[in-house]
Amino acid sequence: MAAIWGHFRTYRACPFLAQMGDDMKLIKANLPAIQSDFAAYGKADKIYFDDDLPGFGLRLRKGGRRGTWVCRYEYAGIQRKLTLGSTALLGPDEARELAKKAMAYKDWFGQDPQVKKAEERAKQRVTLRYVANQYLRAKEREGLRPKSLSDATRYLLKSFRPLHNLPVHQIARRDIAVVLNDLAETSPAAAGQARAYLSALFVWAVAEGLVENNPVAGTNNPGGAREPRDRVLANDELIQIWNACADDDGGRIVKLLILTGQRRVEIGGMSWDEFNRDSGTWTLPGSRSKNRREHALPLP
Repeated sequence: MAAIWGHFRTYRACPFLAQMGDDMKLIKANLPAIQSDFAAYGKADKIYFDDDLPGFGLRLRKGGRRGTWVCRYEYAGIQRKLTLGSTALLGPDEARELAKKAMAYKDWFGQDPQVKKAEERAKQRVTLRYVANQYLRAKEREGLRPKSLSDATRYLLKSFRPLHNLPVHQIARRDIAVVLNDLAETSPAAAGQARAYLSALFVWAVAEGLVENNPVAGTNNPGGAREPRDRVLANDELIQIWNACADDDGGRIVKLLILTGQRRVEIGGMSWDEFNRDSGTWTLPGSRSKNRREHALPLP
């Protein structure tokens, strides 16, 4: 009896829906009739399906101010339901197009649209800031030199802050170019360095499977191409520098640079345990050399 009365009440509230059932054309003009029917409905939840696009529906709930567009489909023999969005954000036509795309994705690629949606949500959480922090931690574990790590941190976490909240897979070449051009107005050389560090990050991200390509490739280098250095000091210039060196730590470091031809940080970081007085050699450990390889040199 209660069921009959409920049906009669629905019919009285909306004769049009009573004739059409739960399926009808989900268009803007019919939304008031749907709302009226649901107001008279005795249960807390109901889905109204479209009569033109099977599986496309509008879900209404008691106490809810807005409805939700849904798409029902079958995948691997199981009934699935994909939430498309709220009626506050999507109109019927927009929601219908999303439903068509979801069904086409299932039919063409044979994959579950719900899985695709979950993957997209996961990608949205992988922002440039997240990847930058992951990259810097990885380089620190690999033993990147403190100076290089400090520079990478400064450029990636400060210079590219305008891009931090963007999902890394959505960052395009134009986004990077805008930041680089802003940096170049103050210092073209610094902008060139920033570009190099960001490119290294994306190369690492490609290898990690976080992105498909490096969007830095193809951008202009604000610092210009670095010309190789071919200028060397003449003997008389070396003599002048040698004679000008004081008998202190700084002077001794400069003299060792001249005698060994090694890098400034390598000479400046010398320790006694790197020397073998019996063989007359100095062994530069891989942790301090640029190519990460141990290097033995005869002492002059």
